[in-house]
Amino acid sequence: MATLTLHTCTVQPHHATRVHMLFHFIGILTLLYYRITHLLRGDVPVFAWGLMTTAEIIFSFIWFLKQAFRWRPVIRSVYPENIPGNIELPGVDVFICTADPKKEPTVEVMNTVLSAMALDYPPEKLAVYLSDDGGCPLTLYAMKEAGSFARSWLPFCRKYGIKTRCPESYFSSFGDGERLLRSDEFKADEEKIKSTYESFKKNVEKARGSSGTEDDVVHDRPPCIETFWQGMDGLNGAGCTGSGYFLKKKTLYCSANQEDEFPLEPEKNFGLSSKFNASIGYSYDCMLESTFTGYLLQCKGWKSFYLYPKRPCFLGCATIDVKDTLVQIMKWTSGLLQFCVSRFNPLMYGMSRMSILQSLCFAFFTFSPFNSIALVIYGTVTQLCLLSGIPLFPEVSNPWFAVFALLYASSHCQHLYEVLSTGGTVRMWWNEMRIGMIRSVTGTLFGCLEFPLKRLGMLKANFRLTNKAMDKEKMEKYEKGIFDFQGAGMFMVPLRILVILNLVSLIGGVKRMIIEGNSGEMFGQLFLCCTVLFLGYPILEELMPRMGK
Repeated sequence: MATLTLHTCTVQPHHATRVHMLFHFIGILTLLYYRITHLLRGDVPVFAWGLMTTAEIIFSFIWFLKQAFRWRPVIRSVYPENIPGNIELPGVDVFICTADPKKEPTVEVMNTVLSAMALDYPPEKLAVYLSDDGGCPLTLYAMKEAGSFARSWLPFCRKYGIKTRCPESYFSSFGDGERLLRSDEFKADEEKIKSTYESFKKNVEKARGSSGTEDDVVHDRPPCIETFWQGMDGLNGAGCTGSGYFLKKKTLYCSANQEDEFPLEPEKNFGLSSKFNASIGYSYDCMLESTFTGYLLQCKGWKSFYLYPKRPCFLGCATIDVKDTLVQIMKWTSGLLQFCVSRFNPLMYGMSRMSILQSLCFAFFTFSPFNSIALVIYGTVTQLCLLSGIPLFPEVSNPWFAVFALLYASSHCQHLYEVLSTGGTVRMWWNEMRIGMIRSVTGTLFGCLEFPLKRLGMLKANFRLTNKAMDKEKMEKYEKGIFDFQGAGMFMVPLRILVILNLVSLIGGVKRMIIEGNSGEMFGQLFLCCTVLFLGYPILEELMPRMGK
């Protein structure tokens, strides 16, 4: 009897990508040869050229690490309809974490809980856990209300085959497609369930406003447990990134103990030693505990698979506030650098425990914060030299200029291809470049400064919870595509200085070029100056009212 296929893995065409990688690599070697030979001859300003060479070496190194992601791209498809009816499905535990109802609104957390309870999975095999590190009474009350609402919501989803099982999303525009061509009975049931959901939200909001339980957050406290009812794929797997992933339970056994170099079978080894018992769970040797734990698991030989279906498996909440976003980026950057300089560095610890390409992927994550330093050099040295009339690039008529131009075009064309081939648009590509520059010169840069202060004991390491509360005014600006930098003053200082410097350098540089007639020599720097100003246009928009005043 033929067995139906449950999943497929298709390797994407990659020959053109590898040819591009080869030509780009040759271009990088040529560029570095040009820089280093001029420095050795001493016929160029050593300090400025030395800084530029350092930045280009950083860019080249991180580019090299990134190529591992492009070496063997695959696409996976699953066919759940082919699962035999008599198969013994494994038990699934869904673990949801929260810590502060001010930054993670309770109603949104409850929507996550209800979505998990409503998963299309046998109820007796499904368990949902909510861990409230803040121990807030409001969360406990809301869980009881969510459990009550689930008794109506889950049967409604099963009866009508609802796919959007997060109530808030279902009753928004996301669920419009599921309401088409429905019966009168469905519409009547939907009105009832919507009314019940609105009552549930009002009860939670009323409890928050009347008793002030939202402020009763205590992180250091005895545990309180209550039970509510049952509701880098082609290279051995992608890493964990904090949410939206599944783990086999036994992978977490001994994952936190880095001295054990082999996965232990829990049923055989559980309770053998206090050392082993203490090592069950996530590893907190790094602030990025999910990424770090996933890395350690793959070092022990576990494999992971990445699935990105057309219809998202999960809808998550992310901050839309620039300040909170940059705080999160700073936290990630500091954690990645902590990972990078530890004995678990992927280029040392990982190389002997996983494939070279897989370790290069993890190395890209840990070394990528250094890109911000290279960008700051490129965004300041070229402009200051433009003002001073010091050329840093070959003249346009010089054949060496073609090397710089081709590498610049090659990088951006590769980025554009990746965006378009994954369903993106040219506007998305442009926005990614703008946001990449903004985050590099703000949150990432501050993360690079924060890490050594922590390392020297001058700054205490602490947990920063990302604020996911939605502000109506900020949401309106977000939906219109308007950058709102309110409250992010400290983070914006380097970026504002960078944009102002480029604006002044553009004006002064053009004036000098007209007087001295050296446009051919200074064209590369002038072009970079204009590029930074185009990418930093939202900052100019924010600065104009200030400059006017």
